[in-house]
Amino acid sequence: MNKLTYKLATGLATTAVLAFGLVPFAFADTGIGVNGNGAFSDNKVKVTNNNPTTVQQNNVSNITNKVNTNQNTGGNSADFNTGGSVNISTGDANSNVNINNQAGQNKAVVAGVGNGDNNVQLAGNGAFSSNNVKLNNNNAVALSQNNNTNINNKVNTNQNTGNNSANFNTGTNVSINTGSANATTNINNQAGSNFATVYNGQSSNDNLVGVEGNGAFSNNNVGITNAANTYLKQGNNTNFNNYVNTFQNTGNNNASFNTGGSVSINTGSANSDVNISNQAGENKALVGGLGSYNTTWADVSGNGAFSTNRVNINNNSREKLSQNNYTNINNNVNTKQNTGKNNANFNTGYQPMYFSGKNYGYQGGYGTFPNYNNWGGCGGGSTSINTGSANSQTNLNNQANKNFAAIY
Repeated sequence: MNKLTYKLATGLATTAVLAFGLVPFAFADTGIGVNGNGAFSDNKVKVTNNNPTTVQQNNVSNITNKVNTNQNTGGNSADFNTGGSVNISTGDANSNVNINNQAGQNKAVVAGVGNGDNNVQLAGNGAFSSNNVKLNNNNAVALSQNNNTNINNKVNTNQNTGNNSANFNTGTNVSINTGSANATTNINNQAGSNFATVYNGQSSNDNLVGVEGNGAFSNNNVGITNAANTYLKQGNNTNFNNYVNTFQNTGNNNASFNTGGSVSINTGSANSDVNISNQAGENKALVGGLGSYNTTWADVSGNGAFSTNRVNINNNSREKLSQNNYTNINNNVNTKQNTGKNNANFNTGYQPMYFSGKNYGYQGGYGTFPNYNNWGGCGGGSTSINTGSANSQTNLNNQANKNFAAIY
């Protein structure tokens, strides 16, 4: 009885240390003693300790990125100029594409500390003794985390700053100025992500059994079963498809059949800004299962005479967790900017002409007709087309499924 008390104390102390330290290996301090025996003794002891920990993490990722950008700064042409000044100035046709993909991610911290602290004692025995001890400790942690990710990004951007042409200019000023046709595309995809911390801790079942005295027709059985099972399964299945087509231009400029005078077309600015950010499934799980601290202790003392003594102890702890995400995101963005199909057409500007004539008067019975003096000519004209600014901005932000579970 003193021995049993001592074991109880040490068992509790050990349990305290293990629970605090979360030591990641298995303890099975099983102590069995069938002691005195004697007479028609038939003594059986069976001990099974299993502590398997299985961790499986999978990632399958398929990522395809296709980016086509085309910059130009105009299909410039100044055409059949004769004298005067003709000017085409473009510049600026920028594209900026950033794609950032991160696929499946798994993290797992698994302890899987075993079962511990079973002390069995069947002491005195004797007489027709048949003493059986059967002890099973099972501790299982199985963790499986999956990611299955397909990402497709296709980006086509086309910048130009005008299909410029100044046409059949003869003399004086024709000017086409464009510039600026910018596109910025940012795509950021993050796919499935699993994180799990599993401490299927020690099922520290300080079960202390002593069946003591025994004797006479003794038949003494002790059966202890401790099991702590934790199964965790987290899965993500994610498909992203992003297609972005943008087209910028700043005008199909044309100054047409200019003859003298001044014709001016100024455009610039046709911007597009597309931002896509997708995040898909995410699972987090913190599972404790730090055993059942069942300080069970049984003392079936004196025994004797027609004794049949049975002790049956079962401690079971089970956590089962499954988290799933299936995500399908499809973004299709088409933007088109232009700032005008500019055309100045049949411009003909003249220099002023003056005609000085004589006074013609006529007076008759029907009144006096006016005199026509200084008939002055046609003035040169100026034609101007100014556009600029045709902006588009698209922001898409998708976040899909999230699971979080904490079990203690």
